[in-house]
Amino acid sequence: MSFLASLASAFKGGGGARVPLARSFTSPWSFAVEPSGTRAPYDYNRALRQAYLENPVAQRAVRLVAEGVGSAPLAAIGEEPARLVTATSTGQPLLETLAAQLLLHGNGYVQLVKDAAGRPVELYALRPERVAVVQDEQGWPAAYRYRVGDSTLTIPVEDERGWPSPR
Repeated sequence: MSFLASLASAFKGGGGARVPLARSFTSPWSFAVEPSGTRAPYDYNRALRQAYLENPVAQRAVRLVAEGVGSAPLAAIGEEPARLVTATSTGQPLLETLAAQLLLHGNGYVQLVKDAAGRPVELYALRPERVAVVQDEQGWPAAYRYRVGDSTLTIPVEDERGWPSPR
């Protein structure tokens, strides 16, 4: 088959045999339905490591988006809320940390720390892979369980006055 006949066959569908326009496709998720079970079961930490830590392009993309969110201008309703949101959380800007967590984990959690008078003094970004939601009997979130190694901190959703709980 000549080049022109192949070209006409590809675009017009005419002529003799059709020219293959693409290679065959195999879904990257095909291992999920394979009966042989040749792949290891899904592990969140391993998948995150492969998708982000071992991929400099993904690292740069997440960093660009997180820095963009962190540098976006905010319209604060007061000086104190603006100070809380623009402060750093564990040495990193809070909004950048939350943006990166949302991109990588799909969730972001912030612990509100209050002083003795009940005023918010700090917002602390919690690592989403360490947080588990504790449901009440109706299925609504009642508390958050934060695990670090062997220690666990249970943070109620609201304090006794109905405000977001500091601990």
